[in-house]
Amino acid sequence: MRCSLSPLQIIVLLSGAQILLIGGVSASVWRERGFPKLARGTLFGSLAWVAALLLLAARSRLPLGLAVLLFVGLAVVGQRMFYRAIEELYELAPTPRWIDALTAVALGALVVALLVDASPNHAALAHLRVLASAVPMGLASASLNRRLRRKERAPRSAGARFVVFGATAATVMHGLRASTVFFDAPGSDLTRSPVACVALAGAMLVSLSVAMGLILEVEGRGVARLRQDNDALRRDALTDALTGLGNRRLFESAAEVELQRSRRHSWPVSVFVLDLDHFKRINDRWGHAVGDQVLIEVARCCEQALRAEDVLVRWGGEEFALLVPHCDRVSSARVAERLLASVRGLRCASIEGEEVTVSIGVAELEATDANLVATLNRADEALYEAKRRGRNRYVALGA
Repeated sequence: MRCSLSPLQIIVLLSGAQILLIGGVSASVWRERGFPKLARGTLFGSLAWVAALLLLAARSRLPLGLAVLLFVGLAVVGQRMFYRAIEELYELAPTPRWIDALTAVALGALVVALLVDASPNHAALAHLRVLASAVPMGLASASLNRRLRRKERAPRSAGARFVVFGATAATVMHGLRASTVFFDAPGSDLTRSPVACVALAGAMLVSLSVAMGLILEVEGRGVARLRQDNDALRRDALTDALTGLGNRRLFESAAEVELQRSRRHSWPVSVFVLDLDHFKRINDRWGHAVGDQVLIEVARCCEQALRAEDVLVRWGGEEFALLVPHCDRVSSARVAERLLASVRGLRCASIEGEEVTVSIGVAELEATDANLVATLNRADEALYEAKRRGRNRYVALGA
């Protein structure tokens, strides 16, 4: 059975099938990944492109003027919708208005020409129907390419590189289509020229490259978002919501690491337990909101008095725990005195100059300690001793 389709029609149909497949699959993926605008723009843009290609393949069965106008209009609209979705994904500035104005002028001139003379042998009409689509679409592709390169400077993501390549290829493709006006015989059917066939075949490469790039971009952003969510969950699980310090879980994790390092390298580790003095009185007099603010300010004050490697956490209520590596009893005394002085010098405006102090219990990791829980218990005993001695002081048991 002899095929009645011309090479151009075969290319057009294959291009349409590929664009429809890529557009449908891509839109489905992007919708599931939380990019509904990109999905809608891709789906509608693909449908418009496919409709335009089908009109091109079947133009002999329709009135020439209507077929030409619908083809050019749908092709321009399809590309613009697709590019708009890309602009939103990459947060680009919109297409320059002068390109939109030029597109409107070109389409308007085509409508006027079709109303005046829709003869297929009219050279001016043949030239105009090619230029009316190729020039605005080529300029839009070049503009998108330029804005993408400015926005996604090196090192670009893999997805952005594919999209940039697709925009570059689209610019070249539309330039080839426009060149048929100058290199083909006057009055010939420019859509059947070898250059036009190559340009339409290039549409498959463009759609494939851009679709692959956007899929990679969306997947990459999805992975990055998942990683950020996991990091946020991990931080939340290890962070006290009020003060921003670590919590018990963070302290226990850090304590296990420091215990192993201390055993391996024989270096000292000290544990501190801090408790705000008369905190209940602050809450009763000023309210819990003011008490929370005092806790936040004390936490910041203590953080500033410590090293980066020291681990300060909110243990619960008005109590804090501190893990200090490379710290023996002599060093721990200096750390405790520095913490006492820092808190003692704190002036909380919310409690009108009322003095804030802390009591501190200190204990050093001993060789007989199976874990830091035993060390922490001794520090807790030292804290209660500090309170019995009058508060606003530190005690190191065994010192």
